[in-house]
Amino acid sequence: MTETSPAEPVTVPRRRRPIVVALGILVVVVVALAAWVWTRPPSPTDERDAALQGVLAYGGPSGWQLVSDPGLDVSDQTEWTQQDGNPVLLGANGFTLVWSTTGTPEACAALAGWAAKRFTADAGKDVTASCPAAVAAKSDEDRVFAGQGTEPGEHGRYLFSARTRADVLFAGLTYEGPDRNALR
Repeated sequence: MTETSPAEPVTVPRRRRPIVVALGILVVVVVALAAWVWTRPPSPTDERDAALQGVLAYGGPSGWQLVSDPGLDVSDQTEWTQQDGNPVLLGANGFTLVWSTTGTPEACAALAGWAAKRFTADAGKDVTASCPAAVAAKSDEDRVFAGQGTEPGEHGRYLFSARTRADVLFAGLTYEGPDRNALR
């Protein structure tokens, strides 16, 4: 008698389904894209905006108001704008905030305390030494009497200046973002 079933099973090659291969490729591409985005440096405008939020949260000298200062030179690359209801001179890679108040000994003390905390003790001493004389001069011209800056670093730098015009004191804080390749 003859047997109709084979003695050894026949192995059929198993093929991967095209959808499984496509999903595998998609997962590899998504992981590679996520790794690329994760390792990229932050954009200059993101750093500028984060620095601006930090400065606005920290604030200026006690009792001083943020102002849109007409005495500052505005270039083609900067413009006065509002950020959270505050006037800001905004540029592509930086910003300037200006606080102002009437020139008094108390205002000089507030400015010196702020400069010492925000920058260095030397900045506070510079303001303490020069502010009273600048206020007493009551010049109608802009007169810078103090300034300080941080060293340029990975996250940019901050510059501070204090000046007087007539009986008004101005304190400016400028942020300059890091120089990075603009091609992103």
